[in-house]
Order: sequence, then structure tokens, then C-alpha cells
Amino acid sequence: MSNLQVEKSAIYRKVDAKKLSANNTIFKINADFENSKADYINSKESTQGVNNTLVLIFLNNPSKKRV
Repeated sequence: MSNLQVEKSAIYRKVDAKKLSANNTIFKINADFENSKADYINSKESTQGVNNTLVLIFLNNPSKKRV
């Protein structure tokens, strides 16, 4: 796990960092409840930045029950 410095317009789905610094960045998180899978952002020590966007996308509807 290393330090991650992000300062450009980019899309990240899975992030593992010791220290995360992000500016003007889009983080896209896909959540798949049926298969228990999801993208993630993991920052162990610190997270900082400005003007970032988090987009959360549900790939299926967990409230619908199958018969």
C-alpha cells in the first residue's frame, strides 16, 4: 500500500492507499448485492482533497425478492 496523489480528471473504481490526496477526481463505486461484490476506496492513514465526486451505482435492486 502506497501514497496516492491524484490531481487530474480521472475515474477510479478500486483504490488502496496509505495516504490518499485527491483533487477534481471522480470515484465510481459499483455495488453488486446479489454477488456480494463492490468497488471500494481504502485509505489507511489519511484522506484529503477538494472538489471530488463519488458516484455510487447499484447494479441490482436488493429490495426485490425472487420467488
